[in-house]
Amino acid sequence: MATLAVRGLKAALNSTGKFKFKSPDAAVDFLVIGGGVVGLAIAQRLSQRFPTKSTFLVERHSQAGEEISARRLLHVFVAGLYYPPESLKTRLCLRGRYLMYQRCKRYNIPYRKTGKLVVAHESQRTYVESLLEKSHRLSWPPHSAQAPQLAGEPVLPTTLVSGDHARELEPDLSKDIAVALWSPETGIVNSHALMESLEKDILESEGGELVYSTRVVRVDPYKGAEGFPTAPSHDGWVVQTVTDDALEGDALLAKTLINASGLSSNLVLNSLLPESSRIPMYFGRGSYAAYSGPGISNVSHLIYPCPETGRNKHAFQSLGTHLTLDLQGRVRFGPDLEWISPPTDVPDFCSNEENVDFWTQHLAPSELRIEEMHKTVTQYLPGVILEGLRADYVGVRPKLVVSGFQDFVIRKDYADGRDSGLMVSLLGIESPGLTSSLAIAEHVKATTKYDFAAFPASTMFRSTFSRTVLTTTAATRARAGVAPVLARGYHEKVISHYESPRNVGSLPKDDVDVGTGLVGAPACGDVMKLQIRVDEDGIISDVKFKTFGCGSAIASSSYMTERVKGLSLDEASKIKNTEIAKELCLPPVKLHCSSERFLTTMGIFLSDMIHFPVLAEDAIRSAIRDYRSKRSDLADPQKVGYIDVTQSSATGETVTTARHA
Repeated sequence: MATLAVRGLKAALNSTGKFKFKSPDAAVDFLVIGGGVVGLAIAQRLSQRFPTKSTFLVERHSQAGEEISARRLLHVFVAGLYYPPESLKTRLCLRGRYLMYQRCKRYNIPYRKTGKLVVAHESQRTYVESLLEKSHRLSWPPHSAQAPQLAGEPVLPTTLVSGDHARELEPDLSKDIAVALWSPETGIVNSHALMESLEKDILESEGGELVYSTRVVRVDPYKGAEGFPTAPSHDGWVVQTVTDDALEGDALLAKTLINASGLSSNLVLNSLLPESSRIPMYFGRGSYAAYSGPGISNVSHLIYPCPETGRNKHAFQSLGTHLTLDLQGRVRFGPDLEWISPPTDVPDFCSNEENVDFWTQHLAPSELRIEEMHKTVTQYLPGVILEGLRADYVGVRPKLVVSGFQDFVIRKDYADGRDSGLMVSLLGIESPGLTSSLAIAEHVKATTKYDFAAFPASTMFRSTFSRTVLTTTAATRARAGVAPVLARGYHEKVISHYESPRNVGSLPKDDVDVGTGLVGAPACGDVMKLQIRVDEDGIISDVKFKTFGCGSAIASSSYMTERVKGLSLDEASKIKNTEIAKELCLPPVKLHCSSERFLTTMGIFLSDMIHFPVLAEDAIRSAIRDYRSKRSDLADPQKVGYIDVTQSSATGETVTTARHA
């Protein structure tokens, strides 16, 4: 079979070397990269299955599903007909379809089981007959047998019907359609509602968090034996992230890293592989056309033609331009398949990560595709008229190959090169990715084999995603219908500081007039960074903080920044945790954790409330100590790196002399 002239993108994360290695000042149990439906499903599964562990999801866009998952408001639950029986695509699709229908029923997610007709001309009869035979040979994939209600049910019920029978179901089908495969398990769903339900589960879990508008810029393996002062000493991956347009980001240790970044999923892996072994990503552009006109009277099922399987055709790369419905009964046709390649006139374009989003320039719907789509559609619906078609939207699918069948790739790598510090990479997760997403999450959860005995919950040490979490979580919670977590008994002053935190940000830590305090409660897994700028008169003129933790963590930090601004260092050092607790109506108990995690009488996590006034007190004192240490170094000309600046009384010339111990 001839190979199509399609170029792949072999870019690697941080290929320009812009972001240098940073030691992490935080750790998280599970870090999921990518906020599409697959990433959300994985984060939801992990946060629900392991509630005492921390699960973070980071997404570069401002909300979920901005790329593959939600280029439209509706998606199809496919039955699992087309792929090799033992492939991941088949097994995860079958399991995922079952889980999806169960979730839709349980969470009232809008869906409809429409069924699907795969229609064939006489020359294509053997193809649909082979699909029928395969569907009857399938068995339930792992885990499904545990559901007793499935006993005795066929895995994939299908029926071969004559062309006349097919036209009884859909009267506008061509007279040339000789046979059809009826698949009743295919359906449609509102994908946005599905993703919102997953967001809600994550946000309502004890250890789950969604961090939007934040991109991953560098990933490095980390071996715990190397050690660093502010994080647990076990293997994992140092992940650097940048929020919005910030010039610098945060680094944290992910004990388990899951890369579910879809169209960019090869970037992380390529940054860790030799250049000769890098994985190319190909991009398949699919156009959809909306239709209004004759030839589809009372259509109520999805209608698929047979995919092109002859010589030099794209076979499994596309299932043909089919008829889809939305929940309001509107008709669309698509997708077709058009390969898009990086430009050839730019040197090193394919290896430069700055070009990884070149595909976004190909998202505008084009009327140029309409005529070809019309020719395809009229082979099975001859009454459809060209004038009724209009370009509607475009999606892009991540492809690992340009011809033949390619299964999902779920790859495991380890930070120590053997069996510790797991990274799971999900590559080529296109159709049937949505249908399979919950099963993929189940598969990834089983793959992690997390060693809880070795890493108890108390080792989790959260960090400085505060600004991102604060600015994105409120919108996410509102979109997902989640009540604010602070509504569970917190005082309105805490809620005020949580929802509108004061003085979030950072000061240049190397400035001589800046003091930095970084304190944490490792037993509870939280960290607080507070920075002060001191003027020439010894007065605190500016204060910034970054904190990740519960509502009282953020409120204590925010309040402290307001409280100390304008004070002298001596005045600020005298602020007690009891004052902070009284102001915010928090318990002034000097504890850092409690074995009684839940205060049942109030519905509040006790340990969330009692230790942050203490941390705020410790943070300001630490910042003052850091500032005074810098000033002490400057005052001592024997300190290493001290620069002596003098001016000649005779000539007025300034002389600088570096002194070394």
